[in-house]
Amino acid sequence: MNTKDFRIFILLLLCLVLTLQGFTQKEGRLEIRNYTFKNEKNKPVSLHDFKGKVVILDFWASWCQSCIYSFPTTTEVIRKLEGKGVILLTINTDKQRSKWTKALRKHQIPGIALYAKKNHPILSALAIQQLPRYIILDKNGRVYEYMAKSPNEEKENILTLLKE
Repeated sequence: MNTKDFRIFILLLLCLVLTLQGFTQKEGRLEIRNYTFKNEKNKPVSLHDFKGKVVILDFWASWCQSCIYSFPTTTEVIRKLEGKGVILLTINTDKQRSKWTKALRKHQIPGIALYAKKNHPILSALAIQQLPRYIILDKNGRVYEYMAKSPNEEKENILTLLKE
């Protein structure tokens, strides 16, 4: 098997694993399953609540310094896109909810703050192992960018998605 064939095989294998884990295939993009989280008031919030919007998933934790450092830039980008159909979901992965709520009070965290305790199914299904981690969903809840860069670096892609 040559290198090109091997790369195609690995890509197909990855697609299969992702489909079995946390996605379903729909119209050329993988559709993320409808995961539910808790907000600051302990109310459930589901990913499908935001269909019709471009959604940026920002996975972070209170101990992650690069996550905390990214918030001011992310806030600036999201403010520029406010009212244009972009939603930022900051999904905390701390083991203890109290650490999340303390971080919310201490830092100005942009977007809609959600909590996904360390064993939440989305973390294993989407292989969230390093933080910060960004995933961009199109208006139909399908994955546009699985390994996205920061919202600041993805601005052009986000604007492109808004036109779809």
